[in-house]
Amino acid sequence: MTMRWIASAFMRSAGILGALLTGVFAVEQYGGTAGVLEGNVGQFFNQCIGVATVFVYDAVVSLIILFVVKIFVGLRVTQDIEREGLDLALARRSRAIMQKSRQRPAAPAFIAGRCGKKLSRNRAGNDRGGQTSMGDIASSQF
Repeated sequence: MTMRWIASAFMRSAGILGALLTGVFAVEQYGGTAGVLEGNVGQFFNQCIGVATVFVYDAVVSLIILFVVKIFVGLRVTQDIEREGLDLALARRSRAIMQKSRQRPAAPAFIAGRCGKKLSRNRAGNDRGGQTSMGDIASSQF
């Protein structure tokens, strides 16, 4: 498992737990509906229904997106590319794109023209070792 999956599972669990505990700790004075601690057990069941509804909705929408992607793009690569290896196929494709362009894209004008040594001092005149800030760049344009 990667850290992304672990973090995703943790956040999902924390969201479900938070939604359910809202039904436990809800205070009528603040939210208009009492929770389990104030004697309203029904609110906890309402929260359980809400969590289940969101789960079903997410599953249905995810399946719809999956089928749309499958129709227009496809979910698998061809068997030839799969046998050869995805890394080789993708590297060849990116190399072909780079050879077509053969020219490095130009940097935006505010970066190329404004980040010289003249901006390496702050307003007090202290040298920052070539570092510039967006405030220096903006103030030098006016």
